[in-house]
Amino acid sequence: MRPRERAIREQLRLVADVCREAGVACLMNGDVADRDSAIDLIKDYGVDGAMIATAAERNPSCFRSKEEGGLANWEE
Repeated sequence: MRPRERAIREQLRLVADVCREAGVACLMNGDVADRDSAIDLIKDYGVDGAMIATAAERNPSCFRSKEEGGLANWEE
């Protein structure tokens, strides 16, 4: 992750707090690679959810957890 992206993600805690105070959900977006990464980011930054877009376009199996088999190869 580039320094600017790290700085922006660090602001997510503040944004999540403001959203909670306002009674709205806070969803993060940007370079979320897969389901397990999304769950880790949700825990790390205190947001309500994470959007997976580019990774899903490349490989829709990114929504599977490691227990469910994780990323499938392109042939599958």
